[in-house]
Amino acid sequence: MTDLHALIKFWSRKEPSLIFREIDKAKLVCDPFCGSGASGLSAVFKGASAFLSDINPVSIFIAYNSLNDKILEDETIKAVKELCWEIEKEVYTLDGSKVVNFAVWRTNYKCPSCGQKVNSITSSKVYCKKCGEMLFINDLIVDEKIVSLKFLTGGNSKDAKLIKSYSEIEDRLKIDWYPKGEFVYPATAIKFENGPHRPIEIRDLFTKRNLYVTSKLYLFIEKIWKEDQAQGDLLKFAFIASLANATKMIPHAKSSGPSWKIPRYWIPPLREERNFCRSFIKRIERLVVFKKWWLPLISNYKVTVAFHMKLPTTSGKFINICKADALEICKYLPKVDLVVLDPPHYGEINYFELTYLWQKWLEGKSRDKRFMDYDY
Repeated sequence: MTDLHALIKFWSRKEPSLIFREIDKAKLVCDPFCGSGASGLSAVFKGASAFLSDINPVSIFIAYNSLNDKILEDETIKAVKELCWEIEKEVYTLDGSKVVNFAVWRTNYKCPSCGQKVNSITSSKVYCKKCGEMLFINDLIVDEKIVSLKFLTGGNSKDAKLIKSYSEIEDRLKIDWYPKGEFVYPATAIKFENGPHRPIEIRDLFTKRNLYVTSKLYLFIEKIWKEDQAQGDLLKFAFIASLANATKMIPHAKSSGPSWKIPRYWIPPLREERNFCRSFIKRIERLVVFKKWWLPLISNYKVTVAFHMKLPTTSGKFINICKADALEICKYLPKVDLVVLDPPHYGEINYFELTYLWQKWLEGKSRDKRFMDYDY
């Protein structure tokens, strides 16, 4: 079974093989907390229909674009790759041929009173070892700089001239647009539960270089989306699936997955600024492989989506995906054979916080109405 979860990182994801064992002779499966859509994949494997719902619009978007019968066309992929190579040459390439795979950044914190370096920040407040002053993290002097470059050819460099040249590329960049937003709950002043190295606004999660790259790519995706929504949505899916690789949340370590694995936004003091063009292309290629495997399996299925409550189709085999409150939708469902529920995570996993970054990008410059509701 090709891994659905390899397409996109989703928290508390359901394992399709476990659901697969439970379906048995079920003809209609219901998952009112569908997340990324694993229950739908499992239902298809058993020849069952599925009704999937979630109150989070990002979940609906992910589930539908994972499970629908659409695939990226060669022409679309070619256009995106051409733009990626153009951007890579502009912002990730030195001396015309040295392509940077990632830059290693180090953040140092200093006491604003005496200039003493502050190490090991593990909470929102620390004490300066030199002057003894109690400091809150937002009061500290922050010094961020590139300490080394890793090239696609495999070589590393700490050469000051190369690093300076790479930094100068970033200084020249002008960003046309990026999603605005603070990490607080809508209509409140309550901040998200972040770690000590916490970002305040969306832009704080990105270096100027990668904010420029993501902005330029997403505006191009929106242009495609306006002409062909299905192609644009698949590109948006691949974009958010690879977005963590554009952020400051990538620790520079042997196990260098995003720090976003834990349920909070957090910026490691030693981190990687990755070549997002490469990350995005890899995700597109992974999506194409999955779709080529998936499409024959749903050739006799009707896959539908609605960003409002909608009852499932009752004739033929189907996967019906809709945005709805589980308490409401369950009142109107026809008889189902199996209901799939998440384990009780309670406050351990805050889906709103974790998908907020994706939703702000999906809302986009075009103000996509599907993603303008943050009241859930």
